[in-house]
Amino acid sequence: PTRAPRPTHYSPQHDTAQPHTEQATMAALSIPADYGYVLATVFATVPLNLFQMYQVVQARIKYKIAYPALYAPDDNKNAKAFNCVQRAHQVSLVSYPCCWPATPCNPGVPQNQQHPTSIL
Repeated sequence: PTRAPRPTHYSPQHDTAQPHTEQATMAALSIPADYGYVLATVFATVPLNLFQMYQVVQARIKYKIAYPALYAPDDNKNAKAFNCVQRAHQVSLVSYPCCWPATPCNPGVPQNQQHPTSIL
């Protein structure tokens, strides 16, 4: 038996595989009407950071802790008071890189609840 010549370009009539019936669809992204509250919590961290910066500066002046020391030396009688203010600010800064991107995607409640607030 002789074989038919092979086509040099794709042609549906020469395709011997089963036809692909599934269609690729893009997922729709719907943003809930009250999603602004989620974004407000993210952007509320900016004034919080400014407030904590102000507190650290004021504590440096009050307890006489000079730059570039991040924390008060142990021999300072106000070391605990200053270090508490500084640590509160530092913990906030350390948590920003993981919290800011995750917050808009976190529904806050399980997905099967009546009112999840998430963009995913």
